[in-house]
Amino acid sequence: SMEKGIDIYTFQELKVRGVGNEFILGEHIFFLYAEEADRRSGVGIMLSPNARMAWERAGSPEPIRKFCAKGSRIIAVTLCYKDPRNNSIQLCVMSVHMPHNANAPHKNSKKYSDDEYLQCLQCIDDIVNNLDKNTVPLIFGDFNARIGKGEAYSTGSANSLVGKFRTTETNDRKRLCVPSSFFPKKYYNTWDIH
Repeated sequence: SMEKGIDIYTFQELKVRGVGNEFILGEHIFFLYAEEADRRSGVGIMLSPNARMAWERAGSPEPIRKFCAKGSRIIAVTLCYKDPRNNSIQLCVMSVHMPHNANAPHKNSKKYSDDEYLQCLQCIDDIVNNLDKNTVPLIFGDFNARIGKGEAYSTGSANSLVGKFRTTETNDRKRLCVPSSFFPKKYYNTWDIH
């Protein structure tokens, strides 16, 4: 069910093929991207009626779709909201599915090289660098990162990238700030059945 007040939903690992369209679901609009040959990736963005109006206010621009690291990994949509003073606020919402690193934790996980990982980061960087200077990028996604366990970082300091409430071992790519690791939560192990 759709939660009241949430305008934007992002999806990763859709595992659908041959899709690069938008679909209307009731009053919502759903943008999908998954190349025909891509069996593991696929990304999407779903907009509520309010966000759909913001997309239409932005001129209903065609979504940006990026194929990198052998997968359909990035989709971005531009929205234009109005603030209480009726000023325009331009947003670029991205849904990103980053590749696993060479030390992927699951035996069935396809492993990607650092070059492929950096290629995805470059695609994100290209999108952000080509935005209008007044457009705010919002990047959501599955970054396939293991963020660490224990006291590997100086937790509690203003410069800390990872909080003390994390659940897994770290990987080699430590270029990520993880705000959710600063708050306690239940740990749920997730499974992917093929």
